[in-house]
Amino acid sequence: MAKVRVLTSRSRFKTLADLLRQLNWTLRGWCNFFRHGVSARTFRYLDLFAWRRVTRWLRKRHIGLTGRTSTGGS
Repeated sequence: MAKVRVLTSRSRFKTLADLLRQLNWTLRGWCNFFRHGVSARTFRYLDLFAWRRVTRWLRKRHIGLTGRTSTGGS
């Protein structure tokens, strides 16, 4: 989780694509290394933790982003 924290610090990456590429490599390597000894619950926890860090990174970079979509209808 410390590696995910370092990767999702605000000033580390300039674009979302770069952040997701590096985060994917890191998490994939971690999951491949620990796949035989770590339970599914731990993987779910790590998945949620990484998702929250990425959304927090996005919100800090894009002020006013709420995650809600507007329908634009009546």
